[in-house]
Amino acid sequence: QLRVWGRPGDVALAVTTSGNSPNVLEGLATARQLGLHTAALLGFRGGAALNLVDIPIVVGSESVPQLEDAHNVVNHMLTNCLKYIDVMSEHFYVYEGGQRTPEAQRTNPPPVDDSVIDTVHRVPNSVRSKVEVYEEYYRRIPALKTNQVPIAIDEWAYSRLPANMKQTLGNALAFHEMFRHTDVLQMAGHTMATSMLEFNPNEAALNATGLLFKLYRDHMGTTPVAVDGNSPALPPARSGPGGAPQARPNAGSPTWPLDVSAALSADGKLLTIAIVNPTEVAQDLDVAIQGARLSGKGRMWRLTGPNLTAMAGLTHKEIQLTEAPINEAPKTFRVAPLGIEMYEFEKAR
Repeated sequence: QLRVWGRPGDVALAVTTSGNSPNVLEGLATARQLGLHTAALLGFRGGAALNLVDIPIVVGSESVPQLEDAHNVVNHMLTNCLKYIDVMSEHFYVYEGGQRTPEAQRTNPPPVDDSVIDTVHRVPNSVRSKVEVYEEYYRRIPALKTNQVPIAIDEWAYSRLPANMKQTLGNALAFHEMFRHTDVLQMAGHTMATSMLEFNPNEAALNATGLLFKLYRDHMGTTPVAVDGNSPALPPARSGPGGAPQARPNAGSPTWPLDVSAALSADGKLLTIAIVNPTEVAQDLDVAIQGARLSGKGRMWRLTGPNLTAMAGLTHKEIQLTEAPINEAPKTFRVAPLGIEMYEFEKAR
């Protein structure tokens, strides 16, 4: 049928829950030979079809009935509803130790051989992957170019570990990656509000997650400011598929190993610079401000702990959020190990 009806430029849409159906794979190979564009509704992890199509749409389930229902919904949306869609919902979870059942994680935890910096960058890498997939959709689905649909991340979390310094660093890096893509990401909701508290029947206190959210809510600016640098992010040190070296760099600003985000306050009078240091040694950052003059006066907040397992809350006090005045904007920032620092400066009048 493809050879009879297919013409170069047409789109061949494949539907397979496993991604490995022989007749579907043969059809996709034929479509490519004929110069057709290809798309597929897939399940599980995409199967062999994942690498044969231009636009794979993978439903994250291993239940065939659920996959078939989801494929029907996606097909209907793309065919009939695009002009009525204002925002696309998305979510992700990054699991410490990989995506395994909680029981398997407890009884047989996998070995962790990644460095600290590579482990915590899995969180912002997940943010970036969502943006890149949608950008590819924009390039390949013509209607999206004139009716761009933003993303709303309805759930996200760095999961299966307590609210410790390691998790807090990953969350802060995720913040920065989201800030870099506000042209695509419209909102993001962390799972969940109670995860920011340590509480008992009589009292409650913010844990490390809560302290991080409070820091950025209270002091981070709202108008993004461009950040440039001469130290691009590096690929993970761990091996890729088949033991091959990783070529794809981690997400982040070009200030590796630090991650920097900057923004102006709503009234434009204050500049905030947020810096995440996911390494176990202090790091220096030389900073030059362009396009604005600072008065030199400001404040600095530092959120850090003595090690990756440090925590905060009712029963733990290892992680501290401290504040200090600044009388002169430094040319070089020394960022504490395993630290998140935020600087706020007044713009000169």
